[in-house]
Amino acid sequence: MKERLKVALDVDDVLAAFTPHAHTHYGKELIKLNYWCSDTMEEHFGKDWFVPISQREEFWKTLPVLSDAKLIDFEFDYYISSFPIEMYDARIEWLMVNGFPNKELIVSSDKLKTCIELGVNVLIDDKPSTIESLNGSGVLGIHFINEYAGFMPVGDYIITNLDQVKGILEEYEEIADNRTC
Repeated sequence: MKERLKVALDVDDVLAAFTPHAHTHYGKELIKLNYWCSDTMEEHFGKDWFVPISQREEFWKTLPVLSDAKLIDFEFDYYISSFPIEMYDARIEWLMVNGFPNKELIVSSDKLKTCIELGVNVLIDDKPSTIESLNGSGVLGIHFINEYAGFMPVGDYIITNLDQVKGILEEYEEIADNRTC
């Protein structure tokens, strides 16, 4: 019996609407922007914009849902997310309150290393440099592009909705099966 792929999901700007919530916090209208560019974010929100919200538990607990938990129609194993470790309990509570499956939450700023250590085969993430880092590593990156992403998608697998994942996983498993024959 073949083993199921191990799959991990990012949280911010994949499941949770972090960037729109930051806009609301700062009283700014949501626009398309490259929220992974620190210069862009400082120009938009001000220097050290992340500091005031990074330790505000209420900010983390009240993130709007970006992707409804009901859209997850595939098996996955972990949440791998980069956020302040002090907000771990708030993140767990957010996942539970919003109906997301009870899976292990890993805090990581080096997601490639974490995926390799955990034996993760597929990572769904919105950060272009994370997806790029997976190239050639044996970990498939699925680039999640939300409606406010002001950057170009990268990689071979790009989605705008979690209901697109199941088909990609089936295709990827089929390709992997054909390689072992």
